[in-house]
Amino acid sequence: MASLTSARAQFTAARYRQLGDFPPGLLGSAQATREALSGRSREEAHGCVARAWVLATELALKAHSDVAWPAADRALAAAQASGDPVVHGEAARVLAITMRRSGRPAAAVDLLRRTADSLSQDRNDVSWAVAATLLMTSACTAACGQRRSDALDLMSGAADAVGRVISAEHPAVYRRRHQHAG
Repeated sequence: MASLTSARAQFTAARYRQLGDFPPGLLGSAQATREALSGRSREEAHGCVARAWVLATELALKAHSDVAWPAADRALAAAQASGDPVVHGEAARVLAITMRRSGRPAAAVDLLRRTADSLSQDRNDVSWAVAATLLMTSACTAACGQRRSDALDLMSGAADAVGRVISAEHPAVYRRRHQHAG
């Protein structure tokens, strides 16, 4: 969806005012498109809807708006329906940020850990990479909350997930690294 790509570019460039009233129009268009589709096309449309809600959440967080929580919740629901691990990770991340900023860092850590565990079950490079990113984010959140042991465990889990990606993509490199480490 070109309008979502454009809105994301505006956000990335910190041109928040130029986004104006993007969320209602973009969200309405994305949701209407999704409702008209079926099968794999509908799953892809769920991904677009999720990404629109992720962007709406990020804008709400920048504005310190209470809209962030319901937007993040909708992003996660659409992301789960999309079946796309990258979109699922993006949505879990913004919901965790919302939780952390609302004074619920332990809940944010738990959400990220559960999502990473779920994605790790997919046994593919992309899911493992997203799981590693979520575990690193969760470790940072735990560390900021003075939960050192949890942070170290989560970083260890992230390292394991990265190792799975490396071993799947480059088995010989992975074996050489682990032979020298042992």
